[in-house]
Amino acid sequence: MGKAITLRDCDTGAHNYRVAWLASELAEESGHDPKAMKALILGSYLHDVGKIAISDSILLKPGKLSENEMDIMKTHVNEGVRMIEGIPWLEDAKPIIESHHEKWDGSGYPNRLSGETIPLNARIFAIADVFDALCAKRPYKEPFSFEKALSIIVEGKGLHFAPTLVEHFHRIAKRLYDTICMADEETCRRLMSAKIEQYFFIDNHGDTLH
Repeated sequence: MGKAITLRDCDTGAHNYRVAWLASELAEESGHDPKAMKALILGSYLHDVGKIAISDSILLKPGKLSENEMDIMKTHVNEGVRMIEGIPWLEDAKPIIESHHEKWDGSGYPNRLSGETIPLNARIFAIADVFDALCAKRPYKEPFSFEKALSIIVEGKGLHFAPTLVEHFHRIAKRLYDTICMADEETCRRLMSAKIEQYFFIDNHGDTLH
């Protein structure tokens, strides 16, 4: 499902690999519980699955969306939650699917959550998602420079993003950018595959199973 929406919404299938890898790197830097990483990666890969329900005329529009079009676009969150309902092995993805557009100051959507009421995985993912969107070429914009993208993340500290997570991200942002943001799809896939191998096979003590 994740790749299906990526192939509609982006030039290649690399976007979901990038955001999942960026989120997992930020989680590691911030001391995230290794046992929660599987849910983080799964949610990252499926975060925009609800966009399958959005028409191409809105999803791929090269210009700014109208107010009505934006309202329709925002429905992808609840559509995504609906799509995974009743699928037990996707339940862990729900916090990111449902809350990745919430903002630290409560101005996000769909539930206007704020601060630590936003699930931690969604707080982590929000930084990764916005940073990748800024650095990537989209139908409606050219990619921003690393310096500009990072400055926007920093400006969002305490407004869009959790302050402590922004501080963690700032320390590693250049390495992350150089490693994956300009990488081709195969490199992104390889980097993400290593994360999956690392975290999808751990026991209840957080140790890797071989």
